[in-house]
Amino acid sequence: MPASLTVIVIAPMDQHPNLTRCLQSLAQQSLAGLQTLIITDQPLPDAPGPVVLTTDFSWPRLLELAHAHTQTAWVTFVNADDLLMEADRLEKLWTEIQEKRADVGRGVPLTLADGQFHYRFPTGGTFRLLTPNNILPFMRLEPALRQPWGVLFKRALIPAIQARGLADSAQALVYALIQVAQKAILSQVAYYCLAIADGQTLPAFQWRPEYEYSPLRRQIATWAQTPQPPVADRIQVVSCIDDNLIDHLPTLLYSIDQTTDHPVDFHLVYYRLSPAHQARLTQCQTVLTHTTLVMHQLPKVWLQLIESLNLKDSRLPIGTYFRFLLPLVLSDLPRVLYLDTDLIVNHSLWSLWQTKLKGYPIAASEDSSVTVFRQYGWNHGIFGPQGDRYFNAGVVLMDLARLRQINAPFACAQLAQDTADLLIHADQDVQNLYFYRACLLWDHTANYGLEYFDRAPLPLDEITIIHYYGPKKPWFNLVTEAPMSEARKPAIHRYRQLRNQMQAQLGDCPLAVTVVVDARDLDATHFEACLESLWIQTYTNLSVVILTDQSLPAELAAYLQQIKTFYPNTTVVTGDWAAAANATTDPLIFTFQLDQVLATPHVIGQLVAALGPAAAVQAHQTAPAPLRPLSGWLLRRTALPAPVHEVTTTKISQELNPKLSEFTSWTTTVQGQKKE
Repeated sequence: MPASLTVIVIAPMDQHPNLTRCLQSLAQQSLAGLQTLIITDQPLPDAPGPVVLTTDFSWPRLLELAHAHTQTAWVTFVNADDLLMEADRLEKLWTEIQEKRADVGRGVPLTLADGQFHYRFPTGGTFRLLTPNNILPFMRLEPALRQPWGVLFKRALIPAIQARGLADSAQALVYALIQVAQKAILSQVAYYCLAIADGQTLPAFQWRPEYEYSPLRRQIATWAQTPQPPVADRIQVVSCIDDNLIDHLPTLLYSIDQTTDHPVDFHLVYYRLSPAHQARLTQCQTVLTHTTLVMHQLPKVWLQLIESLNLKDSRLPIGTYFRFLLPLVLSDLPRVLYLDTDLIVNHSLWSLWQTKLKGYPIAASEDSSVTVFRQYGWNHGIFGPQGDRYFNAGVVLMDLARLRQINAPFACAQLAQDTADLLIHADQDVQNLYFYRACLLWDHTANYGLEYFDRAPLPLDEITIIHYYGPKKPWFNLVTEAPMSEARKPAIHRYRQLRNQMQAQLGDCPLAVTVVVDARDLDATHFEACLESLWIQTYTNLSVVILTDQSLPAELAAYLQQIKTFYPNTTVVTGDWAAAANATTDPLIFTFQLDQVLATPHVIGQLVAALGPAAAVQAHQTAPAPLRPLSGWLLRRTALPAPVHEVTTTKISQELNPKLSEFTSWTTTVQGQKKE
């Protein structure tokens, strides 16, 4: 059946030099029944089809002429400077549009610039839907998608577009087409080539006031006039977890329990959770005095709203998307304070909990990236000017009653479906789209990312929540693995302090270990890296004895004095190995050298687990370097030679070498350090 499609060639006089090339590419197309209409400002005696003359090439005028001078059910605009690709490409796109029953369709973006063709294939399969949810991210990310050239659409859509009061903007026309279409598709067929003259670029994305994803911004004024019920005295907190997100939850729980001045109900929303992790949460409850854990298993019917999300390129598990569904899952709660698991609470949450929302459905703090955008005059990579109020979704006060009223879970789930493989920060980006200018902004002390310590530094005791978003985590070695500025380090140490205290409460590491760091051949450049590798160990029941044969330099002494606030079981012993061994009474002693770091956070835990009937376990590198005496040994104190005051490295080596068992790949040599 012949196609019912008119190609409308827009050819002002300055584009006539390329018109022949454009018309030739049209003439070679295999699509049967193809018609041509040329709109120009100069007569074309040899034109291959009808010609309409005009001097007004604005998009409102072009739509008017297209509607008046075409009879086919479908139309598409072609720029005379551009060209169509191989003969069968348009036919393939036309066929796909008909098969998919769409009323708008375009092919993959293809440009010709500086003599080269540039293809940008969309992700997500052979084709995807273009929707009001994803057209703005698509247009921001791909300049060619801001242009209506080569877009096939039903002629019957023109009156609806005109009724919107279309501005004279190519981008506005693309946006309007997607808004009025019942179904629009983006195909992988590359048939239309947008030619860009040397030295020219496509117009930048332009933000328009009507670009929004929800009615919330207009709803706030009405809600602000509606009296709200009193806020409950029990603080209602929630985290969304799965087996990938639970490891750091005990530290968060402990931080809340230690700082709260009001009882807290901590709701945990999950779909699947291993028996071991469920037992871990039960264990946590036994040591919490002001915090009650409330478990909520996500029903399958709600999970299905987000289960099909395309997360193959996401760094985050699907559990992060559960927060969309909180108004449904916590159906009996009017408000809740959502918290990510990679943060600690440093002061009572009462002030945040009592926030007057003033008609806003949520409250949050702006993301630390916004500070960088302002400093350098940048726009957000995906959100453009909309990023000026970009908030971090790791700490959010939610008015669940309002969100249920507007069916926000369903709208956010659909928005996530449409944009999952376009966005960078997963559900946080989705929330920033949906709640654009509908989020009450707290100051940054309510959600203080590590970046703020460099750009807006505050003492720890002035911060309510410290959030470790970004690549710098407290469980990394902040010298060798994730170098960072001095300003950030107190926040990292504060996290570890709370982690160690919680694990002590839980009895995770019953056997105490003293780590003797032999620093008698002192090289100060190795000092912090070596200790860092101890303080990130998952086996946290550690005391550290630093053995020296002279007084520490003033700089290192001051550093240790400061660090003992967070790691109180750290001492310096001047003397010999016997003096270090006698500095504590712990049943296990681990020997270490200052110029080495433990290769993973699990080394000491693995050594303790491996310590069987033998008196000691020796761990060493598989590298060809010779083993050092008494380096990387885990010793039972009872195995030390007697009397203890005669303990020497040589004597231990002589008496214990026959009893050693081997444990490989435990350490690495300190490399040259770099600062962030």
